[in-house]
Amino acid sequence: MKKVFFLAAVALLSSCASLRVPLSALRPGGGEELSAVIASGGDVNAVYPGGISPLMEASYRNLPDIALLLIDAGAHIEARDKDGFTALMYAAAGGAVSPAELLVQKGAHTDAKEYLTGKTAIFFAVENNSPRMVKLFFPGAEAVFDGGVTALMHASARGVTEACAELIKSGADINKKDDLGRDALFHAVKNNMIKTADILIRSGASVKAEYDSGLLHLAAANNNIDMIKLLLGADADMSVKDRHAFSPFGEAVRAGSLDAASFFLDSGALANERQGDLTPLMIAAKNNDLKMASLLAENMADVDAASSDGTTAFFYAAMGNCHAIAEFLIGMLADVNAADAKGWTPLMAAVAENSTETTLLLIKNGADINARNAEALNALEIAKYKRNDKMISALKASGAREY
Repeated sequence: MKKVFFLAAVALLSSCASLRVPLSALRPGGGEELSAVIASGGDVNAVYPGGISPLMEASYRNLPDIALLLIDAGAHIEARDKDGFTALMYAAAGGAVSPAELLVQKGAHTDAKEYLTGKTAIFFAVENNSPRMVKLFFPGAEAVFDGGVTALMHASARGVTEACAELIKSGADINKKDDLGRDALFHAVKNNMIKTADILIRSGASVKAEYDSGLLHLAAANNNIDMIKLLLGADADMSVKDRHAFSPFGEAVRAGSLDAASFFLDSGALANERQGDLTPLMIAAKNNDLKMASLLAENMADVDAASSDGTTAFFYAAMGNCHAIAEFLIGMLADVNAADAKGWTPLMAAVAENSTETTLLLIKNGADINARNAEALNALEIAKYKRNDKMISALKASGAREY
């Protein structure tokens, strides 16, 4: 009895499987085979793994004649796969214009969203840089996906010029902002897409729009000289500060963008221009960026300039265990004993960070080994607190006193 039931179940499953349209019919010239399958009772809505329907497959493969046969046989145009993709999305993702036009003609919804990020078909058309499909899908009200990103922002970020131009021509809002307050030009600049940035600027996008980070700051961080020149040519302000009180030049220094920093210096930026409470040289020292420090030194950076708490570039180098920078700054005649507002010297900072190499460099170059901070601690007592026997021995050998 069990064997009979098992055989019946297998037969039923085989029968169900046979109702599905074979993939061999979804090919150029497969119309006769497909028609025969349909005539023999084949189910045009039976899906393949992942919930993919024959219509989705035909649309992606750019088979408009096959797609039409399936639709005429009752294929569900708005059916979705497991991720929420429709046949129209498959056509757009495959760059298949003719099936897309057919589906729209047959009533496919251009505003349907897939489940993962909420993209509609137009976003896949953008990814294929297809102006024909962009024009076909462009809605009266602009669709957005994850994060409030519009199709124009998506095109701008990907650098797809034809899709970008068609979106603007079709009426996309250049000034619309995503959930973070960023417009299409921001997306283009952030992603180093100079061609779409140029299209947007020529179409009226403002280089002076306010974001959490300025456009010149983005270009500076990316070390993109061509983008910087494009923005400056459109009247971007080189002196504007971001929310951290950094100028584009300061951002170039922070990001280690040597070419951009050099360009800004050649264009009038000052090597000692404060970035918040820091000088560019302090930033380079904190980042252990020897090349940037050298560039700043060539442009007359003040080696002993201090922040509001008395911290100098040399102090940052000692505190950060940046031996090469410390050595370079000593070569610039930095004051190795310049203490901060709490009386901490670079030597104390180096000892506190267990940097024996930098400590020895400081002692060799005249650091006051017995200086005390506002807590009456000297370098040796700090080393003892850190339980660094090697440091203690080095300090004692150099004349450090216990009391």
